[in-house]
Amino acid sequence: MANAAWIAEAFRRLFNAPEITGVIVGGRSEDADSEDGVERYWRDVVRHSIDGDLQAVLDEHCHMLRDWLGHLGLSDDDQRAAAADDLGYKVAEALSLRTTSFRIDIPQRATNGQEFMLEEHRLRTRFAVAFGSQKLDDESGEERIGTVSQAFNSPFWPFVLTSTSVGQEGLDFHLWCHAVVHWNLPTNPVDLEQREGRVHRYKGHAVRRNLAATLGPDLLTNRAAPDGDLWDELFDTAAQEGQSAAGAVGNFASGWGWLVFDGSGGDGGNSLRIIQTDDAQTPLTDGLRALLVIDVWEHAYYLDYQNARAAYVDAFVEHLINWEFASANYSAALDAHA
Repeated sequence: MANAAWIAEAFRRLFNAPEITGVIVGGRSEDADSEDGVERYWRDVVRHSIDGDLQAVLDEHCHMLRDWLGHLGLSDDDQRAAAADDLGYKVAEALSLRTTSFRIDIPQRATNGQEFMLEEHRLRTRFAVAFGSQKLDDESGEERIGTVSQAFNSPFWPFVLTSTSVGQEGLDFHLWCHAVVHWNLPTNPVDLEQREGRVHRYKGHAVRRNLAATLGPDLLTNRAAPDGDLWDELFDTAAQEGQSAAGAVGNFASGWGWLVFDGSGGDGGNSLRIIQTDDAQTPLTDGLRALLVIDVWEHAYYLDYQNARAAYVDAFVEHLINWEFASANYSAALDAHA
């Protein structure tokens, strides 16, 4: 309850910011509710929130933050309380962006007409931060940069990242960017794909939109509403839909592809299996013995293969697997289950 109140207060301050007030009042329809000719701003805020489906935005953002902050296990009350505190703080921090001022230098021609001088000006801004050598007036300049970064990586502010190709790496960690506008077109299709690949990633906004459009209607119409995170069920459904894909390539999530020894016996006796695990899961918890593993998190292959995960897996299988190591593990597994 305390975290919900904290977030609600942050939204109250957000909707009272002059920039946001201008957006909401500017979008007011002619038939907006009024009492005795007096327009009620709080009604405009409610209407704006309903039209933008603010509840769905919060659900989606909290799901992403939960993964982003490492709260993957929520099996007990302590874990859920810690996750709620962390999420509440991050959401409120992203909403609570204050103004600051820059010192900027504007070149001016000197009176002799032969030289230039730098004239210092102050620029008041809520959003802009230069990640170069420019100094902020605030003593807490580094903290300010961190705060703007938190706000930028949220759905609550209309940010645009202006960057050179070198700076595109910042998009790798952005949860809500879904489009790249190219100032100039690259000279080859590989470079173009690299740019687009910055945002078309696992659990990126573009991926989530496609996922919701493809699986969301059926999930909401034909299935009982889940008690927990709807996005968890969406991704679980997507993973089930992708089971027909082979091996690690079909792993919808970022994770691992394993060759394991199953010594559980039964009609089939001991056997070799290829399985997939997501995130930090391991076959050891299921009583399986790992013989080989391939890392299919994007950090393992993106710099060389971008989104071509299948090509990466092919190269791994053809050139990198240490079969002697796998054979030794298999012999040890057989001896252990003799």
